[in-house]
Amino acid sequence: MIRRIAALVLQQPISPRQKTDLVAFLKSLTDERVRWEKAPFDHPQLRVPHGHSAFVDPNNLKQAEDLYLTVPAIGKKGRVDLGPIRAFESYLKPKHCGGLAKNCQIPKKNAIKCSLCMQFM
Repeated sequence: MIRRIAALVLQQPISPRQKTDLVAFLKSLTDERVRWEKAPFDHPQLRVPHGHSAFVDPNNLKQAEDLYLTVPAIGKKGRVDLGPIRAFESYLKPKHCGGLAKNCQIPKKNAIKCSLCMQFM
């Protein structure tokens, strides 16, 4: 029998300067060929499963129609017309509820969900 021992990971105190240095170090590891999807990081067109539609197969009522996202093919020259892949952090910009969430302390705007105050409406 193989025993699996999980390591206990505790939060380590880190100063703002150390955090900035760590982020800069991790960003320096990015290969520009990856950012631009140049060879050998180019790829054919890909179809990625993305849930299912409300349509149900009449021959199998328990089977819903699959939905797919299409990732366009990128040739060996890379994303020349598309520009580089955006940094991961650019996808993390918060969407604010506009003060519509119950305990939100930020002024109202026309939004739906608050990822700043982490409240649901």
